[in-house]
Amino acid sequence: MRTNDRGRPGPERPQSVTVGDTSRVQEPTDYLDHFARRVLLDAINEATADYWRRRAKALRAARHRPGDYLPDGQLQAARAKWRQLTEAAAACEAKAAFIERYGAELFAHDVASVLGEEANAA
Repeated sequence: MRTNDRGRPGPERPQSVTVGDTSRVQEPTDYLDHFARRVLLDAINEATADYWRRRAKALRAARHRPGDYLPDGQLQAARAKWRQLTEAAAACEAKAAFIERYGAELFAHDVASVLGEEANAA
């Protein structure tokens, strides 16, 4: 996609997409279909225990480590952030354990109905 970055826009030089260059322009329905699929995939992904375990691991990795540089006066803030990240990681682990124990019964019907709707729409 080429854009006009010199001169004033006009019929010969539009400011946005150059006339005839529609290689990256999508139809609104294609965009909305793609967006709806991404939302659906994200919802299905969040219904898995693996997702929440990866999230907990990422939160633990975001905590500061012993030996990390902390500016003067930032120790209390760093400790508070460490506690927040630790609590959030524990909550993610608890959600993963809950999904492993009860998730199949809770989400199976919902996921099947949404996938059925998606298949019928296509």
